[in-house]
Amino acid sequence: LEIARTPDINRREQVQKVLTIAHDKILVTEEITRRAIELTTFNIKKFDAFHLACAENNADIFLTTDSRLLSKSLSYKDNVNIIVANPMIWLAEATNNIVQGGENDPN
Repeated sequence: LEIARTPDINRREQVQKVLTIAHDKILVTEEITRRAIELTTFNIKKFDAFHLACAENNADIFLTTDSRLLSKSLSYKDNVNIIVANPMIWLAEATNNIVQGGENDPN
């Protein structure tokens, strides 16, 4: 639904192409809906709250380039049950950790 509302046709098509590689679909349950509503009380927009609520139970990390969402998530990190990060910063940190033989090192 949110993707269909993207006004930039090129961006919308790019996002739709990325979605073709998705392996899992998350069904929105009553629990996820309740959690999304709860997250909106922290001034997180409705669609963002649904994304976070879905991710909390189904992902290890939530990556976003939305600076407003990132800022809100960090401000309320004690109330958001998932790590929220900028993908570029996360990738740099994860890569650096692997180079140094840290927890993300596949060996």
